[in-house]
Amino acid sequence: MGFAIPVDALKFSVQSIIDIGRVVRPALGITYLDPNVALALGVASGVLLLNIASDSPAAAAGMKGTRRGDRGILALGDVIVDIDGVPSHKHAPLQLFE
Repeated sequence: MGFAIPVDALKFSVQSIIDIGRVVRPALGITYLDPNVALALGVASGVLLLNIASDSPAAAAGMKGTRRGDRGILALGDVIVDIDGVPSHKHAPLQLFE
């Protein structure tokens, strides 16, 4: 049995171990909606946020996830459309942004 590790992930891990002795992975504290479901809800581009962890950097930044109101009406959450000027087309893996 063998496992393949993407070279970019390996480079990050090795450099982190050299620098601080361990691997620290950044996290926003979000989950996002499947792009096909987001499209059905009218979100044609960007990443529609589903949930925000309460103690996360995303929560500290004031980001809001998708939720249901008191009457059961769906209130769409924030949409990430770009990161540092780089468009986040639909379902682009957010971990690719540095």
